[in-house]
Amino acid sequence: MYLQELNKRSKWRKLRENLKRDDIVIMNEQNEKRNSWPLARVIHVRKSRDGLVRSVDLIVKRVAADGKVRTFHYNRPISELVVLVSS
Repeated sequence: MYLQELNKRSKWRKLRENLKRDDIVIMNEQNEKRNSWPLARVIHVRKSRDGLVRSVDLIVKRVAADGKVRTFHYNRPISELVVLVSS
């Protein structure tokens, strides 16, 4: 229930603070349960012409099938992210 409250689904009537480099987010993975959504760190933001951040590059550390910790890079729209810690 708590994760649902963090990620409000409303129209963009109010401006929110843009994501920044080093923000910590949870990646919304459609094919996984909420408790399995990975933590990620923002490494680069992509702004649109209006100056708002629309997508970000992320870095995620996950345990691979062989048991080793691997680093993965993703590009995600901000609509698929839940901000936990703002830098």
